Amino acid sequence: MTLHFSVQQRYESFVQVCEQSGIDLTAIVIADGDDRISRATTELLSMDRMPTAIACQEDGIAIPLMFQLARTGLRVPFDVSMVGYDDSFYANEIGLTTVRQDPIAMATCAALKALDLIETGKTAKPFEVFPAQMLVRSSTTEAKG
Repeated sequence: MTLHFSVQQRYESFVQVCEQSGIDLTAIVIADGDDRISRATTELLSMDRMPTAIACQEDGIAIPLMFQLARTGLRVPFDVSMVGYDDSFYANEIGLTTVRQDPIAMATCAALKALDLIETGKTAKPFEVFPAQMLVRSSTTEAKG
C-alpha cells in the first residue's frame, strides 16, 4: 500500500524523530477499509508487548480506536496514550491529544497555487510544509516504567 504524499512525508518525519530520540518504534500500517479499526485493534492486541503510546495518522483512526480498545478493557491514557492528527470536530470533546495545522492557511496556499496554474501553467513550489501544533489533552500521560 502506498500512502498519500503528505501522509508518507509525515510518517517518515515521525519515524526519523523517534529514532533520533531513542524511541523504540513499531509501525502498524493498516490498509483502508470498513474494518481497518478492527484490524488495527487485532494487530495491537497480538503484539508481545502493548505499546505505551499510539500515534495515528488522523483523528478519524484515533477516535474509533480509543473506543475499540476500551471495549477490550484497555484504558486511554492509563494503559496506553493516544495521539491523533487533524484536530477534528470531536477531538476536543473526547479529549484526544492531536496535532493541528492551520486549515485556512493551507486552503489559501492551495487556492493561490491553483490560480498560478491557471494563469501561468506552473507553480513555483508544488509542495508546502506547514507548521503544526501539538494540542495536549487527556488521552496522553507520561509513560510508565
